[in-house]
Amino acid sequence: MVSVQSVINVIGQLGDGTQSTRDLPVQTALPANFRARSICVGIYHSIAIDESGAVYGWGNNTFYQIGLPNALYLIPTAITTTATVGTFLPNVSVVQVTCGNYHTVALTRYVFSKI
Repeated sequence: MVSVQSVINVIGQLGDGTQSTRDLPVQTALPANFRARSICVGIYHSIAIDESGAVYGWGNNTFYQIGLPNALYLIPTAITTTATVGTFLPNVSVVQVTCGNYHTVALTRYVFSKI
């Protein structure tokens, strides 16, 4: 017998566009062509990277753990590294992410280019 626990989703951590508690698994509202490279989950937020290196975050962002302006994100929202990192590292490519309770750490690959 499989035991299924309800998932409390009051701050959108499931990424299904709702804040409803769920008794069964639901599909996260990622883009149709999304192919996961890396996914991590914190207590109230999640981050995913696809094979092309695109980064998406959803859930609670009170402590800016998603890397976007402070808000509640009920569906996966694209995170641009240029908005977060700025011009200091203009060619940053996120390779992997890991989530803690209230933070996210991204491993990046800096791409050097000739000037």
